Formats: sequence, structure tokens, C-alpha cells
Amino acid sequence: MSPTKIILLLVLCYVFVALVQLTGPFDIDNRDQALQGLYVIDVFQKGSFFLPTEYGSHPATKPPLYTWAAVAISLAYSKVADLTIKLPAVLSGLGVVFITFLIAETLFSKEVGLFAGLVY
Repeated sequence: MSPTKIILLLVLCYVFVALVQLTGPFDIDNRDQALQGLYVIDVFQKGSFFLPTEYGSHPATKPPLYTWAAVAISLAYSKVADLTIKLPAVLSGLGVVFITFLIAETLFSKEVGLFAGLVY
């Protein structure tokens, strides 16, 4: 199997799983993901890129890179939505799958790279 087909297979598998996760029911208040959403809303509405706050009072307790990525996607969509908050995590996960494949392919073989990418 060619490397292009292997990468395409990994991407398709990952996209399928991501779509199931993104379209399925999800309670954002179930975990601390609500805080990340609040930071994105604060930066999007008030422009406080360097010190986002939670409800305008408590400073952020998470690193800002994820917030900045979600705000960039939200600006492209002209609104903050559930999808724009989750999309940076999906894209990061896809990048990790790709890097896992490349490392395993380099160290072992294409088959091992495919397996490592699928297992991740």
C-alpha cells in the first residue's frame, strides 16, 4: 500500500470518529471544557488576547494557545459556536495521528505506521 493511501485511510478513519463525536450529544458543562469556551467568548467579544477571564472576573487557568486557535476559527466563522471551540482539538488530534504514523513508519515499516496511527 502506498504512503498516500495509508495517510488517506488514517485521515478518513479519524474524520469519521471526529464527526461522530462532534455531532453526538455532548454536555459541555460535564467537564471543565466550559471554561475554555468562556475564555474563547471573552477574547472574541472583548479582545483580551493576553489575559482572558472567566465571567469577566477570574483570570484564565489554562494556557492561551488553544483559546487563540479557537478564536481564530471563530473569527473565520464570525461567531463563537460549539464547533469553533472543538475544532482546534480535532485538528490537533489529526496532527498527532499523522506524526505517530510518520514516526512508526520511519522506525519500523508502513504497516506498523498504519497500525500505530489507527491505534492512537
